[in-house]
Amino acid sequence: MLPGELPFTSTPISALRVLLGLLITLLLHGIQFVPLILILLLHSIQLLPAMLARSEKAPLVILFFGFTQLFYMIPVILHYKRSNDRSLMIGLIIGATLTFILGLPFAGLGYGLAKRSMNASL
Repeated sequence: MLPGELPFTSTPISALRVLLGLLITLLLHGIQFVPLILILLLHSIQLLPAMLARSEKAPLVILFFGFTQLFYMIPVILHYKRSNDRSLMIGLIIGATLTFILGLPFAGLGYGLAKRSMNASL
Protein backbone atom coordinates (compact mmCIF):
# COMPACT_ATOMS: atom_id res chain seq x y z
CA MET A 1 0.00 0.00 0.00
CA LEU A 2 1.33 3.42 -0.90
CA PRO A 3 1.55 6.20 1.68
CA GLY A 4 -1.73 8.10 1.87
CA GLU A 5 -3.66 5.35 0.05
CA LEU A 6 -6.75 4.05 1.80
CA PRO A 7 -6.99 0.29 2.34
CA PHE A 8 -9.23 -1.68 -0.02
CA THR A 9 -9.59 1.17 -2.52
CA SER A 10 -8.41 -0.87 -5.47
CA THR A 11 -10.54 -3.97 -4.94
CA PRO A 12 -14.16 -3.94 -6.08
CA ILE A 13 -16.78 -5.53 -3.85
CA SER A 14 -18.02 -8.86 -5.18
CA ALA A 15 -21.52 -9.97 -4.21
CA LEU A 16 -20.51 -13.63 -4.44
CA ARG A 17 -17.61 -13.07 -2.00
CA VAL A 18 -19.97 -11.28 0.42
CA LEU A 19 -22.33 -14.28 0.23
CA LEU A 20 -19.36 -16.57 0.81
CA GLY A 21 -18.55 -14.55 3.94
CA LEU A 22 -22.12 -15.02 5.16
CA LEU A 23 -21.85 -18.77 4.49
CA ILE A 24 -18.56 -18.99 6.40
CA THR A 25 -20.24 -17.15 9.29
CA LEU A 26 -23.05 -19.72 9.34
CA LEU A 27 -20.57 -22.59 9.30
CA LEU A 28 -18.57 -21.06 12.14
CA HIS A 29 -21.75 -20.58 14.16
CA GLY A 30 -22.29 -24.32 13.88
CA ILE A 31 -19.38 -24.67 16.30
CA GLN A 32 -21.51 -23.11 19.02
CA PHE A 33 -24.27 -25.66 18.63
CA VAL A 34 -22.08 -28.48 19.92
CA PRO A 35 -22.07 -27.17 23.54
CA LEU A 36 -25.77 -26.29 23.28
CA ILE A 37 -26.68 -29.81 22.17
CA LEU A 38 -24.54 -31.21 24.98
CA ILE A 39 -26.31 -29.02 27.56
CA LEU A 40 -29.74 -29.99 26.23
CA LEU A 41 -28.76 -33.68 26.20
CA LEU A 42 -27.49 -33.53 29.78
CA HIS A 43 -30.68 -31.77 30.85
CA SER A 44 -32.89 -34.33 29.12
CA ILE A 45 -31.23 -37.22 30.98
CA GLN A 46 -31.57 -35.32 34.28
CA LEU A 47 -27.86 -34.70 34.82
CA LEU A 48 -28.37 -30.96 35.10
CA PRO A 49 -30.40 -29.59 38.01
CA ALA A 50 -33.96 -28.60 37.22
CA MET A 51 -33.23 -25.28 38.86
CA LEU A 52 -31.06 -24.33 35.86
CA ALA A 53 -33.97 -24.86 33.47
CA ARG A 54 -36.31 -22.68 35.55
CA SER A 55 -33.80 -19.95 36.16
CA GLU A 56 -34.42 -16.44 34.88
CA LYS A 57 -30.87 -16.59 33.57
CA ALA A 58 -31.61 -19.46 31.17
CA PRO A 59 -32.58 -17.13 28.27
CA LEU A 60 -29.19 -15.47 28.58
CA VAL A 61 -27.81 -18.58 26.86
CA ILE A 62 -29.27 -17.18 23.63
CA LEU A 63 -27.58 -13.84 24.20
CA PHE A 64 -24.40 -15.74 25.09
CA PHE A 65 -24.12 -16.87 21.47
CA GLY A 66 -24.05 -13.27 20.29
CA PHE A 67 -21.08 -12.45 22.52
CA THR A 68 -19.10 -15.67 22.19
CA GLN A 69 -19.00 -15.35 18.43
CA LEU A 70 -16.49 -12.54 18.97
CA PHE A 71 -13.89 -15.12 20.04
CA TYR A 72 -13.83 -16.76 16.62
CA MET A 73 -15.24 -14.08 14.31
CA ILE A 74 -12.72 -11.33 15.12
CA PRO A 75 -9.66 -13.48 14.25
CA VAL A 76 -11.28 -14.64 11.01
CA ILE A 77 -12.24 -11.07 10.05
CA LEU A 78 -8.71 -9.87 10.82
CA HIS A 79 -7.28 -12.70 8.72
CA TYR A 80 -9.29 -11.64 5.68
CA LYS A 81 -8.48 -8.00 6.33
CA ARG A 82 -4.75 -8.84 6.21
CA SER A 83 -5.27 -10.77 2.97
CA ASN A 84 -7.10 -7.75 1.47
CA ASP A 85 -10.31 -9.69 0.76
CA ARG A 86 -12.71 -6.85 1.47
CA SER A 87 -15.81 -8.56 0.10
CA LEU A 88 -15.42 -11.65 2.26
CA MET A 89 -14.65 -9.50 5.29
CA ILE A 90 -17.85 -7.49 4.72
CA GLY A 91 -19.86 -10.73 4.52
CA LEU A 92 -18.37 -11.93 7.82
CA ILE A 93 -19.15 -8.62 9.53
CA ILE A 94 -22.73 -8.61 8.20
CA GLY A 95 -23.24 -12.19 9.40
CA ALA A 96 -21.86 -11.49 12.88
CA THR A 97 -23.96 -8.35 13.20
CA LEU A 98 -27.14 -10.13 12.13
CA THR A 99 -26.46 -12.93 14.60
CA PHE A 100 -26.12 -10.51 17.48
CA ILE A 101 -29.11 -8.34 16.51
CA LEU A 102 -31.41 -11.31 15.88
CA GLY A 103 -30.39 -12.91 19.18
CA LEU A 104 -31.52 -9.92 21.26
CA PRO A 105 -35.29 -10.30 20.76
CA PHE A 106 -35.11 -14.05 21.35
CA ALA A 107 -33.24 -13.49 24.62
CA GLY A 108 -35.88 -10.96 25.68
CA LEU A 109 -38.72 -13.29 24.71
CA GLY A 110 -37.10 -16.17 26.57
CA TYR A 111 -36.58 -13.98 29.65
CA GLY A 112 -40.24 -12.92 29.61
CA LEU A 113 -41.47 -16.50 29.23
CA ALA A 114 -39.15 -17.71 32.03
CA LYS A 115 -40.34 -14.95 34.34
CA ARG A 116 -43.97 -15.70 33.49
CA SER A 117 -43.58 -19.42 34.18
CA MET A 118 -41.81 -18.70 37.47
CA ASN A 119 -44.63 -16.39 38.57
CA ALA A 120 -47.23 -18.99 37.57
CA SER A 121 -45.52 -21.66 39.66
CA LEU A 122 -45.61 -19.51 42.82
